[in-house]
Amino acid sequence: MHWRTITSCYNRSPYFEYYRDELEKFFKNRWEFLFDWNLATLDWLKQVLKFPGELKIMTQLSDASIEDARNKWSPKNFQQAELGFQYTQVFEEKIGFQNNLSILDLLFNTGPEARNLLMTSYSYK
Repeated sequence: MHWRTITSCYNRSPYFEYYRDELEKFFKNRWEFLFDWNLATLDWLKQVLKFPGELKIMTQLSDASIEDARNKWSPKNFQQAELGFQYTQVFEEKIGFQNNLSILDLLFNTGPEARNLLMTSYSYK
């Protein structure tokens, strides 16, 4: 059902076909645990965006130098944060630009430029 919705919403976006086949596998395959699906999709995004960081699984925040941003991206807060850039979205003419919509929205609408937009808008320490 999720994949049909994504296809329905984004099949006319400029880069949907570019990512479609790889991304479809995440929605068509069965995953025993949601955690495994999350890790696999994060790893895929890391590769697609050529993100220089490392994914680490932590059971607790023990290092004071690590920022706890878990609540920053909760459904109540995620669209409140300024994105720092805008790009053309599929339904922008009808509903206006939607801030922090999703990484898929960014990828499907900007393609390989998504990495540059993210890297220049946020500082990674």
